[in-house]
Amino acid sequence: MDALGYEYLIRKAYNCTKGSADGRAEGSIYQKMEKVENAIKARIAVDSNGEIEQIYRSASINVSMNVYDALKKVADSFHFTSENEKLKKRLEEMLNEIYMSTDKKIIDDTMLEAHQIFERLDLQMK
Repeated sequence: MDALGYEYLIRKAYNCTKGSADGRAEGSIYQKMEKVENAIKARIAVDSNGEIEQIYRSASINVSMNVYDALKKVADSFHFTSENEKLKKRLEEMLNEIYMSTDKKIIDDTMLEAHQIFERLDLQMK
């Protein structure tokens, strides 16, 4: 997943424009997480206090909770029919998986599946 995928997911959930949804619909939020993760992987910012890891945890939790809120909004406010009720159930299961996650793979996998569900629900963004 990438920053644009993150931004589009939030925009579809909130049917909003870039930067809306209380500032959540902004790809730079995801980019910050990626930038810090890459620094950790490259050992560019090795510090004895573990400060860079704390910055990553904070950035990844910000992303995961924004995705969580977007999934919850859709699960709670979309009018599901008997034909797509299984999609609502899956969104609700995904809420447990992503809540407060700092694991980028979980975040990315959840975002990818959410995009697929949003596509099936025909959610649009402004």
